Parts: sequence; C-alpha cells; structure tokens
Amino acid sequence: MPNDRRNGAISKGRFGRHERVDTFYQETYRAANAARAVMVKKPLEVTIRTIQPTDVNFIIDAWCETYRRSQDARDTDPELFKVEQRARINRLLPRSKQLIACDKNHTSLIYGWACFEPPGLAKIPVVHYMCIKPHAQMQGIGKELLRLIRATAPIPNSPVFATHRHLICKPQRLAKYNVIFNNYLLEVLHPK
Repeated sequence: MPNDRRNGAISKGRFGRHERVDTFYQETYRAANAARAVMVKKPLEVTIRTIQPTDVNFIIDAWCETYRRSQDARDTDPELFKVEQRARINRLLPRSKQLIACDKNHTSLIYGWACFEPPGLAKIPVVHYMCIKPHAQMQGIGKELLRLIRATAPIPNSPVFATHRHLICKPQRLAKYNVIFNNYLLEVLHPK
C-alpha cells in the first residue's frame, strides 16, 4: 500500500496535499490568528485643521468613491451618479465648513475629514459627510470630529443631523452618537 503510514509513506490529506504540509498550514494559520488577536494598533498622532485648497480634490474624490457604495446610491446609474454627486458636493463645499484630521507632523497626510454646516436654519449642526480612512478607523478620529462639530451648537450635547450616510452608518451606530439621518434636509437648507 503506497499511502499507508505503517510503511513509512506520507498519506495525502485534504486538498491533495501531504499531511505534513496540511499540518504546517494549520499551525501557521493558528499562529497568525493568535498574533492578530493580541495585536494593538499604534495610536496615530492626529491634529485637526481646516481645509486647504490642496485638499478639495481629495475630499471630492473620497466622498464620491465611498458614497458610491452606499445603499442610497448603489442603484443609481454610475455616470449619472458621478455627474450629479460631484455637482452636489461642489454646491455644498463653499456653503459648509470642513475639518481635516491629519498627521501631527505631516499635515498633508489626511486620516479623515468632515463636511458640515454649523447651526443655522435647523438650529443644530448638519453633517453632510464624514469619512475616515480604513487604517485610521477605531482610533477615535470620528468621535473627535463629531465632538468638534457638536461644540458649534448652542445647546450642549444636542443631536446632529446627517444628510448622507454610507455602509458603516447603521441605525444603531447613528443612535449611539445621537445623529439623526435626514437626506431631505438638503432641499430645505439649500433649495435649487
């Protein structure tokens, strides 16, 4: 019997590989998972600044790219979405304020940003969009941006309106941070 262990041969395991190879991959996979479980992200050194002219194209591109995958925009024709969303963003940017979360030592390295309007007609801040790069998520950047936006409200800890949302904006997450989603608010604040 050629595949019999008793004769000194190595039998084939799953997927046609030898058992020793299978065991090696299993042990490597377990070790990698164990390392991942204890791995801690190095905290980023972040500073918040206002927008600079060189940031505008980055913000427009990031906004379009991340919002394109949202449920609100997924069923829209890609070419129509590209034209209309860019036009909407170009109307919103001059009317709103932007906060940029960037590296403390290299301010051109952007980790995230928020586009919002301070309290006006709605009497509470309106966040049009907030985007945090994937590698910078779970570092408190979004919370800090939201705290700074909320600080513009005349009433402490007031809710915040949001006019756009993307995949990570689940209803329970919005409720946790006291954010009220209302995409119709754009037409109220800025009629065409």
